[in-house]
Amino acid sequence: MKTTKAFPAYTGWVAWSLWTAGVLLLWFGGVTGDAWRLLFSLSLLCCNFWGFIVFYFSVRRHRPTATTDAKGNAWMNLVACATLAFLVTLVANGWMALHQAIYGASPPSLIGPISNL
Repeated sequence: MKTTKAFPAYTGWVAWSLWTAGVLLLWFGGVTGDAWRLLFSLSLLCCNFWGFIVFYFSVRRHRPTATTDAKGNAWMNLVACATLAFLVTLVANGWMALHQAIYGASPPSLIGPISNL
């Protein structure tokens, strides 16, 4: 693979840090219930969205060389499919978080009703 620009390794860490911060905000809002509507929205819009943008712009610069073998093509196809899966997951998670933040009465609970015990 070749790229037209130098690949700074810190962009991977920035993307990972933003995504992790988004997951932590979502978790904190769901567990504590403190300002959960704001935290769900911030998690989606500020952290996860920008983490994907940083990741995408760092990955999209890579192009196959003229001598790329079948292994290189398979690797690039795998990265492209993983990037698409990452985007689909973020969109689904973002839609559910925003829907819950707008229409939900409380953060979602993973524990069902205790009255069934």
